[in-house]
Amino acid sequence: YLRHDGLSKTVCDVRKNYVSSRSYGILNQSGNNGTVSNNTLVLASGTGIQLNGGSGYILNCNNVGNGDKGIVTNMSTKPIVVCNTTAGSDDGVIFDGTSTGTQVKGNTMRNAVGLLLKESAVIGVQQYAGNRWQQGSTAICKNPNYDISGFLVTNNIQDPALKPIQDEFLPVYHDPSKWFTNTPPPPETSTYICNAGNNCDSYLAPPGILNCDNVLDGQIRNNEFMDERFGEVSSWIAKSQLYERLHSDTDCVNGEVQTFLDGLENQSIGHFETLKQNYQLIDNVIATDNLEEQLESLNQEYGNLTSTMIQTTDESVLNSLKVQLAAIRAGIQTLNSQLESSKVENNNAQNVALDVLASSNDAANYNTEYENDNQLINRIWFTTLARGAELSDEQLSIVYNIANQCPFAAGEVVYRARNIYALSNPNAQFRDNSLCPASARNGKDAFAKLSGITLYPNPASEEVTLSYEKLPANCTFTLLNSLGQPVASFKLDTEGKATIELDRFPAGLYLAQILDHNQVLYSEKLPIQQ
Repeated sequence: YLRHDGLSKTVCDVRKNYVSSRSYGILNQSGNNGTVSNNTLVLASGTGIQLNGGSGYILNCNNVGNGDKGIVTNMSTKPIVVCNTTAGSDDGVIFDGTSTGTQVKGNTMRNAVGLLLKESAVIGVQQYAGNRWQQGSTAICKNPNYDISGFLVTNNIQDPALKPIQDEFLPVYHDPSKWFTNTPPPPETSTYICNAGNNCDSYLAPPGILNCDNVLDGQIRNNEFMDERFGEVSSWIAKSQLYERLHSDTDCVNGEVQTFLDGLENQSIGHFETLKQNYQLIDNVIATDNLEEQLESLNQEYGNLTSTMIQTTDESVLNSLKVQLAAIRAGIQTLNSQLESSKVENNNAQNVALDVLASSNDAANYNTEYENDNQLINRIWFTTLARGAELSDEQLSIVYNIANQCPFAAGEVVYRARNIYALSNPNAQFRDNSLCPASARNGKDAFAKLSGITLYPNPASEEVTLSYEKLPANCTFTLLNSLGQPVASFKLDTEGKATIELDRFPAGLYLAQILDHNQVLYSEKLPIQQ
């Protein structure tokens, strides 16, 4: 499959590819401002196109057939999903996690479920989007050619504990047919339907698509938005996305919005966004493109003259060619020397710039785990990989433990950590269905409140005690090392406590988990100090 890890500053465009018989078609993880366009994906299983994190990606005019899922967007900022066709898979277009600034327009979904907003999906209302859900003769909706003018404004949620604060922005699983409304647009507004007149190679948002008076954005700015399953981190993620969007959508910045931006500028959100933007600006002090072009030209000329010499028998011509070749060799040597000097100077200047970023990153003190995780990943990136250096075992262990979290409970830093970890372990897999279980999507916090689970002392050295009030039958306790390998596992009683001796485990960062038939009910980091 095609994969863009988003680690470099390069914008990645993926166009006009054909992918067949793979479990993944195209995966973008934390990449920014790219385009996935005019691709055909015919899959035996798995997902056609998936965005994990990142910002400003356009997915347009792709055809996804078969597989399990058509297009998946997980916690991506300002994704534009337009004029795509999904068919044959169970689900057409799927969202999970907070994805503010989303545009879903002109898509045709020939699937059992056209649009799937999972229980953590936050994308805002899509008005007059002109999407089509075609389910043939067995369509759940009134008409197999059903235009969506806005979706998921419903109060049909049975479980009060899962009922979101704002139903239209925080949907949960229920009858898919209720995700489609049939409110026609005003006469002066037409639905956006893809047709032969749309230019898929250079998609531009239709006029008026930038909504500066967005209700969801207003809730985020006014501290009225929070998914109670994840608590404060859900608000932090949404504000981070909005802060980033408003720096590019400057037309939307008015007095109220500017107050919001100013308030976050010196907090972690503003700090991390500034570091990100400044890293993107690091460039060569000395431009080497012209030198490289000259070198390529001389090498080509040298090759041509060498070929001419082989075919020449005239002594005077040969002597003339030898003189020319000697001059070209001298020129090549001079250019190579200049290039090498420029690269050294550029490398030194970039390292100085990275030193400044690393120092700025480390100067701040944060109180939350998700802020500290961002700071750790920045530190590792600025001091190693951005300079072409490899990670130490200790750094790789830190990266793994950040990567092995539920993204919706820790933020996009989880995807960034997975990218870094994949450089050393390209076959590593992180199963969010286990890391983000429905019964305890936020790991320890969500479950601990219900069942009184505590792990103490933490950090620990000689032993650690797990105390709990009530668990389902047949639960197990598992302790994972920094590589994700189980080093201890045993069955738990339904209530009580368990003490684990730690003297046989090397010092390091571990992960303590309670599992119910491979579903993670509880997860907490445990540093062991020896």
